Amino acid sequence: MDHFHDPECKGVLKDADSQFEKKNVSCGDHVRIFVKVSDGKLLDAKFEGDGCAISQATASILLSEVIGLDTKKILEMDAKSIQELIEMQLSPVRLKCALLSLEVLQEAIKQV
Repeated sequence: MDHFHDPECKGVLKDADSQFEKKNVSCGDHVRIFVKVSDGKLLDAKFEGDGCAISQATASILLSEVIGLDTKKILEMDAKSIQELIEMQLSPVRLKCALLSLEVLQEAIKQV
């Protein structure tokens, strides 16, 4: 809940190399992620959005953990990676909320 009430990496990255956004039409969660990439590394990332605590807290946790990593490693992340990162087992419906930020981050990276 700390990441929901006081998120890390929240905001707009003005010098972003790419950005991507997606809305989960079934529940209304929305996430936009801005990325700065150089030499195959994620140098910086920020997000903005709204939605349930799981979608927003996961975006905060995810970005705070992946800044500095090789983009190849980030593109290999999956549902299991997210559940390990947030240290929760989720139902299929709630997992979709948690995966939103990973999907958006991976698409933003692919566009660089």
